[in-house]
Formats: sequence, C-alpha cells, structure tokens
Amino acid sequence: LLTKSGRVSVSSQLMMGLVQVLSETHTVCSQKWVDRIAELDAAYRVALEQDTNMDPAERGRLQRVHQQFLIKGLKWSNDLGDTRYGALGMHSVLADHCWSMSCDEAVIGSEAERVSAAASQENDEEEEEDLEVELRYDAVTHY
Repeated sequence: LLTKSGRVSVSSQLMMGLVQVLSETHTVCSQKWVDRIAELDAAYRVALEQDTNMDPAERGRLQRVHQQFLIKGLKWSNDLGDTRYGALGMHSVLADHCWSMSCDEAVIGSEAERVSAAASQENDEEEEEDLEVELRYDAVTHY
C-alpha cells in the first residue's frame, strides 16, 4: 500500500491497527516482527517524503501519528518481548523518527514562529508574575 500508491494517511491507520492486534493477541515480540516494523517505518517515511503536494500541517500531523505508532510498538515489545524496556530495534526506529521530526519545520514550525512563540511565553510569564503580586497586595490590604 505504501510503496505502490503512497497512501500515507490510510497506512498510518492500518499500522496503528497492527500494533493493537499484536498487543491484543499477545503475539510475542521477536526480531522478525521488529524487522517488519522497521521496514514499515522506512516505507512510511519514503512515502511521506515523496508526497510533495501535502499540506505542511497534515505532514506534521501524520508524523505525530506515526510517532504514536512507534511508541505503542515499543510498549508492545516491552510487554511481550524478552528484553526489558523494549527491543533495541524498536528504540532505534523511534529515535530515528524523533530525530527526523526535530529537524522538520512542519512539526516544529519555522524559526520566526518559534521566536514569536518564545516571546509570547515570556510575556505570559511576566503577566503571571504581575497577577501574583496583585493577589498578594489584595490579600494584605483585605486582611
């Protein structure tokens, strides 16, 4: 589905269903399954990158959905695998995906958006400080 048609949004739903089925049927986590999930991850990333007509907001959403798939897969490998804290291959796939998300402007926003968000956060903190001082003043004068 991914390699032939590039249906990324449909694939993300199917992959979430796969992890759910693996967990509910108590399928033991083996290296074979970890390799399969790694192959799905690679195909998903290629299909996502090849779709140049996709809206950046949708691309960011699909990357976050894929991250949830990988996190649930890691939990499955922890619960039903023989390695505590999950299979190393699952950690590696999740880490690679998180790294690629951290470099993608569709997920983290542009530099200008990050600067304006940081400035508004600083203004909010200053307003909270002012409110706290006003509340103390009101408490003192009321008493």
